[in-house]
Amino acid sequence: MAPRYQLQRTIGHNSSPVTKNRRMFADPLADGRTVWAKRWNDLVLLHASDLGGFGMVSEAQLSVCKRCATLETMLEKWEGEMSIGQPVDADAYGRVAGRLARLFELIGIKRIARPVDPMGALAKSLEAYAQKPIDDDDDGNEDEELPIEAGFDKSEPGEA
Repeated sequence: MAPRYQLQRTIGHNSSPVTKNRRMFADPLADGRTVWAKRWNDLVLLHASDLGGFGMVSEAQLSVCKRCATLETMLEKWEGEMSIGQPVDADAYGRVAGRLARLFELIGIKRIARPVDPMGALAKSLEAYAQKPIDDDDDGNEDEELPIEAGFDKSEPGEA
């Protein structure tokens, strides 16, 4: 008969290094330094960011983010193979892409297009410019008195 272990209610010294965030994967040979592992980690963090940040996601959401990152790195690997002319099973590619989309829907990540506003940058620059006082002088000092030229005086008539 196999030994029976009770579920631990707290994360303690007997917990897995993966649970304690000391290791990326359960396999000790997978140390997280490969290109695949770095991309996988980036995707997990990016998807968690889409859900409000790494500290805000539940363990279940994080688990789904990890599965999404795994499928996404598989798809990217296949896309790289296709880009250099290697054959890829199109049926498997389509099934994995469909599963990825369903997992994204499961955790609530949606593809929302950002509004495209080509005049946005121009409008922001004009707003900043409009708040500055207008100075038509070349020297930039708007309070300086103009010199008296050709006998014209700025004083009112009758003043001495």
